[in-house]
Amino acid sequence: MARFFGNLSWFGSFLVFILLEAVCFFLIYQFNQRQREILIHSSNLASGYMYEKYNQGRNYFRLEGIADSIANENAQLVQRLSNDLNPPLLILEDTLSIQIDTSAQELYKAISAKVINNSVNKNYNTLTLNKGASDGLSEKMGLITKKGVIGVVRKVSDNYALGISLINRQTNLSAAIKRNNYFGTLQWDGTNPTIMSLRDIPKHAEVMEGDTIITSGHSTIFPKGIIIGEVIDYKIEPGSNFYSIKIRLAEDLSNLNYVYAIKHLGREEIIELESSVENE
Repeated sequence: MARFFGNLSWFGSFLVFILLEAVCFFLIYQFNQRQREILIHSSNLASGYMYEKYNQGRNYFRLEGIADSIANENAQLVQRLSNDLNPPLLILEDTLSIQIDTSAQELYKAISAKVINNSVNKNYNTLTLNKGASDGLSEKMGLITKKGVIGVVRKVSDNYALGISLINRQTNLSAAIKRNNYFGTLQWDGTNPTIMSLRDIPKHAEVMEGDTIITSGHSTIFPKGIIIGEVIDYKIEPGSNFYSIKIRLAEDLSNLNYVYAIKHLGREEIIELESSVENE
């Protein structure tokens, strides 16, 4: 008990000081309009600052969910791909069926997915996606970003998909010069991950540096008109009837996050029809 009163005596003057200060602040706040306004303004600033920091911290832990939401919204915004003559309509897997009363359009679907693994330093580079067959992905779906083509889906499991990157020695993609529609085959030589080669463009075609290279539409993987890259160099080898063209890719394949898998909804019917003719 003696110790308690000793401590009380030791801190008593300090406690009295705090109590008097509180009374003074209350009196100033209660009977002085100007000081009350300053105090209210200062408290609002302080509480606003604390709420801002709290929300920043909360949003940090919600970034992945926010990114997924944005990716899904972007998939809906990717409604029409660039196409000079036949703009394909893209729809999401989970949207209602849309009937297009015209034979001049083809119907595609687009599904957003996150890249969870990606290689750029191998001869046969691949990328792994966080969505699979249960989400609507299937083999031979084209992979694009908002900047351009990045690859093709090769295999799918229930929840994941494996894609072949453009920078893969097995890549053979039909590509065209946007300005004049001459088309050839896009390949990668295994060296620079930002440069690819466009072959089989005849030497009578006009080629210029800066020409935009797009998908030709001569397959059931990509619709016509999706950007691939631009011409940075070209030449005709002695004795050859075709150009050797170097293309700088529009997308940086070493920095992929979210992609869109697209599928020609009539692909199976087209393949079946073409196979029936080959087997006759």
